[in-house]
Amino acid sequence: MFSEQATAPEKANPVGRWAARTVLVLFLLLILGLINNCRFIGLTNWIPHPFIGRIWLPLFGLCIYVLIWLGWWLYRVLSLDVGTEESEFPDIDRAWAQAMEALGRADIRLNSTPLFLVLGWNSGSEESLFQAGGIKAKVNQVPRDDKEEIKPLHVTADLDGIWLTCPGTSLLSQQNPAIVGQDSGAGTLATVAQPSADPYATLALEQLQGLRREDIFESAKDLLAEGRGSAKAIRGDDRQRFAARLRHLCRLIKRDRLGFCPINGILVLLPISAADPKNRPEDTAEACRADLTEAFGVFRMRCPVLVMVPDLERLEGFEQLIQRLPEAQRGKRMGQRFPLVSDLSNGEFPSKVESSVDWIVTNLFASMVYSMFEVESSRGVDEVAEVLKGNQQLFRFLGRIRERCGRLARLVRQCLPNLPGDRLMFGGCYFAGTGDEPAVEQAFASGVFIRLIQEQDNVTWTGDAMQEDASFLRAARTAKVVLGLVVGLLLLAILGLLGVRLWSGRDSGTPVPPA
Repeated sequence: MFSEQATAPEKANPVGRWAARTVLVLFLLLILGLINNCRFIGLTNWIPHPFIGRIWLPLFGLCIYVLIWLGWWLYRVLSLDVGTEESEFPDIDRAWAQAMEALGRADIRLNSTPLFLVLGWNSGSEESLFQAGGIKAKVNQVPRDDKEEIKPLHVTADLDGIWLTCPGTSLLSQQNPAIVGQDSGAGTLATVAQPSADPYATLALEQLQGLRREDIFESAKDLLAEGRGSAKAIRGDDRQRFAARLRHLCRLIKRDRLGFCPINGILVLLPISAADPKNRPEDTAEACRADLTEAFGVFRMRCPVLVMVPDLERLEGFEQLIQRLPEAQRGKRMGQRFPLVSDLSNGEFPSKVESSVDWIVTNLFASMVYSMFEVESSRGVDEVAEVLKGNQQLFRFLGRIRERCGRLARLVRQCLPNLPGDRLMFGGCYFAGTGDEPAVEQAFASGVFIRLIQEQDNVTWTGDAMQEDASFLRAARTAKVVLGLVVGLLLLAILGLLGVRLWSGRDSGTPVPPA
C-alpha cells in the first residue's frame, strides 16, 4: 500500500517472527526477574507486598516494552504519507490536484459544497451544457483541455454545487464519437473525419497536423448531423482500464470529502442520437451500467440519479419550437419525475422506467407541439407562408423525436444497473437543448440542474456500509471499555500498594522509606 520497500525481517514468515520476539521478551523478563531478586539490590525491601516485590522489575520492563510498541505504531500511523505513493493513474491525480487548487482559489470547499458527478456527453462543449443549465461558474472547466490533450476530468463550480465531468475517465464518455480517450498513456487520441470507409478514423496526436480541438468536435458534430458516423466499440481491455480509472477517481473524491457523503447526485447524459442503431446503443447502455456500478461500489451509498437527453437542437424544427415557446417555459423541465424510492418490485421497475420515457415523447412533446401550431386565417400571403413553414418545422421535430421514442426508452431502461442491495435511486428522465447558441439552441436544461441541487440531501449509505460502521462502532466502544478497565485496575493497584505500605508502616512503628 505504501511506497517504502519492505525490509528482510518484514518479508519473513510472520509466525516465526513473532515467535522469535516472544522468546526474546521472555528471556529479557527472566533476566530482569533474576536481577529483581538479588539480595544486594534489595528491591524486595522497598516494596512491602511480597508478590509485587518479587516481580516488580519484570513487570516494569513489560510495561516499558508495551509503551514502546504503542509509541512505535503511533509513529507509523502518524508518519504515513499516502501522497508519496506512486499512483497508477498520475494524469488523474494531476488533474484532480489542479481542480482542487482552483476550488481553493474560488473559496469553494469540497467538503461543504454539494458535489455532482456527470457521466456521458453532449455533442457541444461542456461550457454550453452548463450555460444551458444556468450555472454561473466561478470555476469553469478546470483543468482545461489543450490542443494536445483532453483532460481526464473537468470541474465546473459555483457556490451552489460542484459539477465533475469525466471525459477521460469514465467508460460512458468513450462512446462519444468526438472523444476516443487515452491509449495506455501513450497520448490522447482524437476522432476526425476522413474521406474513407471509416468516417471516424482514429489518429494519434502526431498525425493531427495542427488540427485544433474545436475542429475535431465540429467534424464529429457534422458527421452526426449527416448520419455518417458511428460510435466505436470499446475493447475488453479498455473496459477494465476505464473501470479502474473511474474507481481511482472515486477514491480521490471519497478521500478529499473528509468523511462526508462522497457525492450528492449523478447526472447521466445520453444524447438524442445515442439510441440510433449506428451508434451502438447496446454498448452505451453497458458502459453506463458499468460506470454506475463502479461508482456506487466505491462510494457505498445511494443518491439521486437523473438521466438527461441533450442535443435536442440537433433535431430539425427545434429552433422553431424555441421561437414559439414562451421565455418562462425554457427554464422548466421537460420530462417525467420518477419516485426516488418506489414501492415497485425489481421486475416491475424496468418496465415502468421505459414507459415513463415513452410517455414523455408520445404525450408531453406531442401536446406541447400541437399547442404551438398556428392558423393561417386572416393573415397576409407572406405571413401565411411563414406560418405554414413554422408548422411544418414543428411537425418535423415531433416526427424526428417520435422516430427515436422506442429506442430512447429502451436505452434509458438498459442504462440503469441492478445494483446489489439497495436499488438505484432513479429520479426521472428529461430532455434538453444544450447547443452553443443560447437564443435558439438552449432550453429545458436549467430545471434539471435545479432539481439536482434541491435534492442534494436525499442520500443514504448502503446497508453493508452501515453494518460495517456499526461493527467499527462496537469495536471502538469495546476498546474504550477495556482500556477504561485497565486504567481503573492500574489505579486500584497503585492505591492498594500505597495503602499497604502506609498500613504496614503504622503497624511496625518504623518510618516508611521514601518512594
